[in-house]
This record gives sequence, C-alpha cells and structure tokens, in this order.
Amino acid sequence: MDGALSYALFRYMRGHDPRHWLVSAVSRTAVPFAATAVFVAILGAAMLAYAPGASSIGQVLEHAGATGSAR
Repeated sequence: MDGALSYALFRYMRGHDPRHWLVSAVSRTAVPFAATAVFVAILGAAMLAYAPGASSIGQVLEHAGATGSAR
C-alpha cells in the first residue's frame, strides 16, 4: 500500500514542478524575505529618528525610559 501511494505521489510531483529544488525554494521565499527586510528597515529608521545616536535596541529603550520619566 505504501509503495503504491509513494509511486503515485512521485509521478504527480515529477510532472508538477520540473525546476531544481533551489529555484523553487528561492522563488517561494523571495517575497517574504523582501517584506521582512523592508519592515526591519522601516523599523530601524523609526528608531533612529526617535533616539538619534542609539546603536542598539537597548539604547532606544533607555532613551524611551529617560524621556518617559522626564515628563
């Protein structure tokens, strides 16, 4: 039974996507990667505008604590 199912699945997949596995992996992850990169870049720009000179997230949080207690 397992052999028949494996054979049927193999025949289905063989004709389904003839490209190399690396091409398939890159084409399926390119959009999520680009979206994540854009999101992180926007977040970094926002943190730089909020806490100029900060070089880490800890320094941004420190800046937020310093400005929050001064109010």
